[in-house]
Amino acid sequence: MAPQRYDAGPIQDFPQGCLKEISTTFGKFLISNPNGTLYATSHLCSHYKAPLSKGVLAEDGRLTCPWHGACFNVQTGDIEDAPGLNGLASYTTEIENGRLVIVADPNDKTDHPRPPFCRQTTTNPHTVIILGGGGSSLACIEQLRTSHYTGHIILISSEPYLPIDRPKLSKAMNLSASAIALRSEEEMKKLDVEAFYSMRCVGVDKVGKKVTLEDGRVLRFDDLVIATGGTPFKPPIQGLNATNVHTLRTVHDANTILESSTGKNVVVMGSSFIGMEVASVLASRARSISVIGMETVPFERVLGVQIGQTMMKLHESKGVTFHMSNGVEKVVVDAVTNRATKVVLRNGAEVEVDVLVVGTGVRPATEFLKSTFELERDGSIKVDHKMAVLGENSIYAIGDVARIPYDDGTARIEHWNVAQNQGRIAAKSIAGKPPGDLPTPYFWTVQFGKSLRYCGHSENFDDVLVTGDLDALAFAAYFTENEKIKAVATLGKDPIASHCAELFRLGKMPNASYIKQGKNPLDIPLSANARVPV
Repeated sequence: MAPQRYDAGPIQDFPQGCLKEISTTFGKFLISNPNGTLYATSHLCSHYKAPLSKGVLAEDGRLTCPWHGACFNVQTGDIEDAPGLNGLASYTTEIENGRLVIVADPNDKTDHPRPPFCRQTTTNPHTVIILGGGGSSLACIEQLRTSHYTGHIILISSEPYLPIDRPKLSKAMNLSASAIALRSEEEMKKLDVEAFYSMRCVGVDKVGKKVTLEDGRVLRFDDLVIATGGTPFKPPIQGLNATNVHTLRTVHDANTILESSTGKNVVVMGSSFIGMEVASVLASRARSISVIGMETVPFERVLGVQIGQTMMKLHESKGVTFHMSNGVEKVVVDAVTNRATKVVLRNGAEVEVDVLVVGTGVRPATEFLKSTFELERDGSIKVDHKMAVLGENSIYAIGDVARIPYDDGTARIEHWNVAQNQGRIAAKSIAGKPPGDLPTPYFWTVQFGKSLRYCGHSENFDDVLVTGDLDALAFAAYFTENEKIKAVATLGKDPIASHCAELFRLGKMPNASYIKQGKNPLDIPLSANARVPV
């Protein structure tokens, strides 16, 4: 259908800094005015359909979703940062007699996948092998084709399905792989990828530039991307090999846990994000839920005591029982059925169990690389700002396996958006494009329908400044190290987390004294020329 013209209203309705959703006979548009120029795009985030009019707009035209931190260029609609994969629909704007007119195809109302600007050509013998079939791998593949890489791309995935939206596994659980696939079979074909599913790499020859697969095949590469993700960690505790003891990493894991927990006594070992999300999902289905944690409150290591106490109260109000400042001494297993029947705690208490979920974190899936790579103590691989493995010119590591430069040291950050953005950076590096900077880390967790958002990164905070009302589940928390704000967590206070993520990016985040004075970071302009407040 031919483009149509839609009257959006007088231009004075859209002052500089404006981010406004409007309705016309076309439907809804998002109008933005970051720096004196008016732009029109589709109005919902391509990730989980958040209303972008509630997001934050920087002076450079970067739009950040209020829910999960996906970023878009309002001039082009292009997706700039994960967790979104698709860009926004972008429309032509014109000014007529002091009114804004939008020119749009009436059928063009949805978000736009990033177009693969090229396919493999027979004249380019270059080969990139990507080990791992997660979100970071898909982001790497799409960025390679968007960056005009015309070589051969090979994907080696240990999982039997297309790359999936893995965060949904612990937040919903009743899922099929096809329902949470990030791309369809047809979309993957357009990317011109040779894919091996249900296949593992068992060895890498760095000198000969070859990988060996578990079926004995040997494949040659010019560039290698290690994106094998994490492996759920099971502590060396007696009884954890019983048949009703589960970890959560795959679609099969999620469905098995959900199906076996209905009307049963469920014990969750671990009180951080995976364990607590599982408890949240199962609370309405199980006969009982018991959480065992070594910290004094859940989430203490990442979110501190105050927020941990708040989230613990929320869970307790839904019937979840906690055994904190404790640990598992052993699991009693029936010798005949090989099923766990009791969990014995370090304080001597016993908890009956029908289903035991181990949520004690993940370790980098790098065991097969121990003989050829210098791994860190936690099994991670150090990389530079291009995601290249230190000392290697053609080998990259992304996602849960990568230890990246961060602040004045290094960090391994297990966030979904971080992994995807690392995939894009590695792809740009391989394609000879400027890799850009790694965006501000951003993650979210859902507990009984309440979404907590977190931006930045702080492993050693010495104080947590909380504004708002913890009991009402409407607060912002600022994590500080030596009076410097290093991370921000919010619940019921959108878009503070997304705004602060942009302040971190622009180098405009104030110090702790600003928050102690009762000031609001939303009042700080998202401009490279803005003064850092004190």
